[in-house]
Amino acid sequence: MQRILIVEDDMVQIHALSQGIHTSYPSWIIDCAQNYQTALDMIGQSLSSNNFYSLFLLDVMLSPEDSCKEGFQLAEEIRRHSDYYTTPLLFLTSVPDHNYFALSHFHCYNYIEKPYTIKDILRQLQQMLITGYLNAFTLSIKDCSQILYHVCLSDVLYIQASNHHVIVHMKDACITSRSYSMDELTDMTAGTLLRCHRRFLINPFYVQSYDRTTRYAILDTERIPVGKVYKDAFENKLQHYINGELS
Repeated sequence: MQRILIVEDDMVQIHALSQGIHTSYPSWIIDCAQNYQTALDMIGQSLSSNNFYSLFLLDVMLSPEDSCKEGFQLAEEIRRHSDYYTTPLLFLTSVPDHNYFALSHFHCYNYIEKPYTIKDILRQLQQMLITGYLNAFTLSIKDCSQILYHVCLSDVLYIQASNHHVIVHMKDACITSRSYSMDELTDMTAGTLLRCHRRFLINPFYVQSYDRTTRYAILDTERIPVGKVYKDAFENKLQHYINGELS
C-alpha cells in the first residue's frame, strides 16, 4: 500500500486525480492539499508521526500569480528532510519551460504538462511500480537508545510487543523500542504487515503455513498466534495476499 499527497489548487483536478487513483489502487491512502501551507503542515505531521508519504504529486502554480511557483518551493522544503530526500516527486503544470529545472534541481521523477488525463497519471504510477520506485516502503523507528533506524518493510518478519517494548524481528537482526505502541505500528505499516494478535504484526510474505484450527501462523521456526479478535480480518487479508490481490 502507498500513501501519497496531491497538492493542487483546483478542486476539480484534485477530485479527478484522487478518484482516478483510488479506482485503480483502492488500498492506497490519498491525502490532498489546496495550498502551500496546508501541504507543509501535512508533511510536517507525516514526519512527526513517522507515517511517511511515498509519493508527492505537486502542481507548480499554487497561486493565481504566474510568477509564483509554490510547487517548486514546496519541493525544496520536502528535499530538506532526509526522510524525503529520494521520495518521488511528480510535477503537474501548464508551464512547459521549467521541466529541465524541475528534473535537475529537485531530482523529480517526471514532469507532466496540463492538460493531462488520468490515464497519463496512472501510466506514470504503473511505471513507478514496475521500476520499484514505489515498492521500497520503509519503517523509521527509534530504538531504546533513541537511535533512528530506517528499516525496509520487506525485511521485517514480524513485530512483537513484550513487557512495554516492541521488538522488530528482521532476517538478520532485531530492533527493540519503547517509543511506539502496537496500534501506532499497525498504522505505520498498514497494508504491508498484518495485525494478527494484540501483541503481533506479521509479514504475510514469510508465512509458510497457517493452521485455522490451532490459529498459528508458521514463519520458519517461529509460531505466531492469531487472536480471536483478529482472526477473521487476518485470514481474509492473508487469503487476498496468497491470491495476489493485495496492492
